[in-house]
Amino acid sequence: IPAPGAVPGSNSTNITVPGAAVGDRVAFYPDFVVPTTHIIQAYVSATDTVTFTAFQVSGAAAAIPNNSYKVVLYKGPHA
Repeated sequence: IPAPGAVPGSNSTNITVPGAAVGDRVAFYPDFVVPTTHIIQAYVSATDTVTFTAFQVSGAAAAIPNNSYKVVLYKGPHA
């Protein structure tokens, strides 16, 4: 997604993670070095769905690298 002006760009994608529930905490470990111009976050956005969002802090277009990620869910009490 191209960034407008100096606003950082962002891009999101979803993956299926069986057993994921809204409120679970997510840790992820990419199999590559994340560029210093990127911030990547992950969270459970719906049942069985983890959303990854990449932010490009320089204001350029953001892309989520097409690599492998290890995802760990931390189950907890849900409201």
